[in-house]
Amino acid sequence: MPPLLRVTLVRGEDRSRVVLTLHHIATDGWSAPLLVHELLALYATGDLPRLPEVPPYRRYHEWLAERDHEESRAAWRSALSGLDGPTLLPGTVPAARARPASLTIDVAAEPLAALARAHDLTLNTLVQGAWGLLLGRLTGREDVVFGTTVSGRSSEVDGVGAMIGLFANTLPVRLRWRPDQPAVEALAALQAEQSDLTDHHHVGLAELQRLAGLPELFDTLLVFENYPVEATLTDPAGTIEVTDVTAHGEGHYPLALIVLPGERLAIHLEYDSARLAPEGADRIGTSLRHLLTALAEDPTRPVSHLDTHPDAAVLTGPDLPLPPATLADLVDAQAARTPDAVAILVSRDPGPEPLTYRELVAWSQAVADRLPAGPGDVVAVEIPRSTELIVALLGVLRTVPPTSRSTSTTRPTAARSCAPTRARRRF
Repeated sequence: MPPLLRVTLVRGEDRSRVVLTLHHIATDGWSAPLLVHELLALYATGDLPRLPEVPPYRRYHEWLAERDHEESRAAWRSALSGLDGPTLLPGTVPAARARPASLTIDVAAEPLAALARAHDLTLNTLVQGAWGLLLGRLTGREDVVFGTTVSGRSSEVDGVGAMIGLFANTLPVRLRWRPDQPAVEALAALQAEQSDLTDHHHVGLAELQRLAGLPELFDTLLVFENYPVEATLTDPAGTIEVTDVTAHGEGHYPLALIVLPGERLAIHLEYDSARLAPEGADRIGTSLRHLLTALAEDPTRPVSHLDTHPDAAVLTGPDLPLPPATLADLVDAQAARTPDAVAILVSRDPGPEPLTYRELVAWSQAVADRLPAGPGDVVAVEIPRSTELIVALLGVLRTVPPTSRSTSTTRPTAARSCAPTRARRRF
């Protein structure tokens, strides 16, 4: 097993370079500058220096043992209730070996800071909210989850800010909104929910996934780095000065956003180019910058009216030519090839309920035959996520005669809203 901590010194005439390799099991981002400060003190004196006394790391674990874990589980169970699945970034592909890549965007910080002050929000909330809204556009959801890293250093532990060790924890952030809801209201709700969970940041991610009943919750991470780091790192005597720090990390998510506050808000997009194409990452970065700017300009605008891209470009994935066939045509073609293959499989009590392509075509055509709709009409569909929803939407598309499907430029539009009761096979 390789060492959890390795220090390499490369000497130069006027400057030297120190390469510090850390494993997260031994330390976290907050600890890094504390560790460097002690390392410089040791190097400058050649002996163990007299450093301020720091409470032992075991104090933190003693504090953990005193937590009401059932209360924390109940809080998270409530926060994650109703999730129907994980929020996964579209446009990614599996890959056997990671190819780390990165890009950086930046946004003027003062307009966002003014927005935060005016509405009693934190800068972290604004960035989290913007990413959540953009993730919603990318996935077509109004209820999204992404990850964040918290310091885990409770003020209830005396001296915790000076301790070196692993305190950080990765937790889910859930953002929900209505399309007609003012953006600032959605942000305020996000901040209130996150504040209520502050005392429960010690719960592990694996346990949270079990509470939600899902094997995973997200595949994107947003980290707001706001460590209490001095402007200049030196040894206690001031004889050695660190003039430049560059950090490199490797995660297991397709995309992680690292936010660094300053006069300009810098956002580093660290992504796996084997799973997310560089052009897709670039479009996401451009869209996030545009969305943050739009929020700063008018936070009272309804969420559905927020622009996410200046030229309305496709956000992820390569540009692909569209076939002349419609969705209904493609389903018909598949039904002709494999009529008895399963087209839809929904988990229901007492067991899964499959629907073949033959049944899907017949059922959706029956819906179309009973709909008095045509090109340009709007059809409201009030059915929750189910087999019936897919059949109904396909039935709406089938109201256009087959001879005109491929050439018609206007088709019926299905306006979906979910009802609280599950519809059965009745249309």
